[in-house]
Amino acid sequence: MSYYSFHSRSHVTPNKRYDQQMIRLNKGLQQSIYLLDKFYTKDTISGRNHMTFCVSGTTQNIYTVMIKDNNITCDCPDMKNTGEQYKTICKHCCFILFKVFRVSYADIFHS
Repeated sequence: MSYYSFHSRSHVTPNKRYDQQMIRLNKGLQQSIYLLDKFYTKDTISGRNHMTFCVSGTTQNIYTVMIKDNNITCDCPDMKNTGEQYKTICKHCCFILFKVFRVSYADIFHS
C-alpha cells in the first residue's frame, strides 16, 4: 500500500486528509526527532535499493522508517492507525523526507 496515494475508496474527504497530513508535517518539522542510524540495502531479487532509518521520537521510543519501492513506512502506532485511516504519513516519515532529505514541502503541498 502506498502512503503517497491520495486516491482511495475511503470516506475521508481530501480536505480532512490534507489537514491530518499537515498536522504530522508540522510535528515532524518542529518536534525533537533524531536520526540515530541509517542502512542501505539492496534487494537480491529485484536489485532495488532500500533505505532504513532508525529515529528517536518525542517519547524517546525508537522507530524504523523504511523507503522501499517508492513507498515510505514507519512502525510507529500513528502510521499504523491514523496513517492507514487517512492515507497520511507520520511525523517520523516527514522528518526523514523534509529534514534529512531536505525535500521542499512547499513544492509538494502547495503546487
